[in-house]
Amino acid sequence: MIQYFNTPFPRPKRNRRTVFWIFLIGVLCSVFILVFKPFNIGNAVASLFEYLQLFSLGILFSISIYVWEFVISGLFPNLLKKNGLWAELFYGTR
Repeated sequence: MIQYFNTPFPRPKRNRRTVFWIFLIGVLCSVFILVFKPFNIGNAVASLFEYLQLFSLGILFSISIYVWEFVISGLFPNLLKKNGLWAELFYGTR
């Protein structure tokens, strides 16, 4: 079981398709928040500005994933060079 955590975990490739999917997932997160109104935000949302704030949560999610996967790994290539599943779990859940 411990050997399973040392298996290599593939890094995403930096191309238009990956950036598009990251952006699409962020937009879908925004739509989910606006439609289902989790965390009892249904009573608090009343104006257009507040809807834009909620929509920006998904965009912020996309930006954070993009920065972590491409910018940080580009600045510190040795940090994630020999990454396995354990490293991805550690860095992904911090």
